[in-house]
Amino acid sequence: MKKLFIGLILCIGFVNFTYAQKWEVGVDAGLFRNTGSNVGEGSGGNFSGVWDVNESVYSITNYKVGFFVRRNISRFFVSTGASTNFNQQIDIRLENIEPSDQHYGEVYFYGFKVQTISVPIITGIHIYKGFGFETGVSVEFDVINRKNHISNPPVSEEINNINQALNNSYWRYTCGLFYQYKRIRASFHYQRDLGWIVHEIRYNINSNNETMPAATSLFVKTNSFVFSISYSIFTK
Repeated sequence: MKKLFIGLILCIGFVNFTYAQKWEVGVDAGLFRNTGSNVGEGSGGNFSGVWDVNESVYSITNYKVGFFVRRNISRFFVSTGASTNFNQQIDIRLENIEPSDQHYGEVYFYGFKVQTISVPIITGIHIYKGFGFETGVSVEFDVINRKNHISNPPVSEEINNINQALNNSYWRYTCGLFYQYKRIRASFHYQRDLGWIVHEIRYNINSNNETMPAATSLFVKTNSFVFSISYSIFTK
């Protein structure tokens, strides 16, 4: 009798657990701002001389659109999806600091419009009356708009090499709070790069009438704050 009672309780619990699972598929959109970016110092640079190279992420309000797939298991859930993040700009600044070089004191500036594709892996919990907490990681893929760069002075010697260096993929940590009402969810997240993002610019230099390969490595780490709204189109 005791075994029968325990078995019945386990069956009821399993049924409840099964029926508490729910799939959600939908769309989301939002705003985010990259801020607190660490300036990445270049190393090993020699653009016809000796140059200081640094990079920064231009702090402007950006927007994103995407879709999500969410699996609810009782109060917990896991989700993934993809989004495209628009309207970002990465600035590259090169300054010649070699007094013996004929280009001493010159400054080149490159601004690149960047989009990223983000694929998150998120887990979370519903805490109380629609409010909850979620955390996870996302992999980001840079997509450089090669036709939309800013250059001052208008030179193009290194632009292709910089473009190639900025096409990158990296991991980001994310955590935040959300509020869900029926099919609509509003969330606020903090995101940060996991480790330094390294962009290596490759080029050639002339030394003793010989052409030699060289490279400058740029290091950057960015914080982001994201506000988004999602809507579940399909639930089951």
